Amino acid sequence: MRNLLGIILALCVLIGVSGCQTGDGPAVGLVEGADPSPTVSAGAGILPALVGTWRITLNQSGGIMGMSRSIDVAVDGSISVTDVRSGKTWNSTLTAERLQGLEKIIAAASYTQVRATAGCADCFIFHLSVTSDTGQFEVELNQIDLANSGLQPVFDFLLEEMSKAGK
Repeated sequence: MRNLLGIILALCVLIGVSGCQTGDGPAVGLVEGADPSPTVSAGAGILPALVGTWRITLNQSGGIMGMSRSIDVAVDGSISVTDVRSGKTWNSTLTAERLQGLEKIIAAASYTQVRATAGCADCFIFHLSVTSDTGQFEVELNQIDLANSGLQPVFDFLLEEMSKAGK
């Protein structure tokens, strides 16, 4: 009985460890011939300037607990954070200083296209949309690929604001 429990535990650990792959070898779940690149509507490069009417939206889903939440920031600094699972929405407003900080982060951001890591079963998936009078940028990345995308400061800012919701 002890041996059986040991084998089951070892299999669970092995399956859990193989859930996320970051190497260059064959990826679990990758369909041969499929394009593993993140979904991007604007291609690599800079994000649109926040001119005129603009909106930034970040959706976060996945993870072990199946999280599903979003943050929406508008030109006036108004924030709406929604937890889809609980159905709750929190509204707030960025201070003038935080709003200027976000605008500077967006202005400095430059997206570098990355090859998506396939087979990461418990990763968070992020969908970022930046829309302004100067254009639109959309990208979908998992948490592993985010670090190499050039967008980490944008995500850090938005996730920090998202974490303040309900507190």
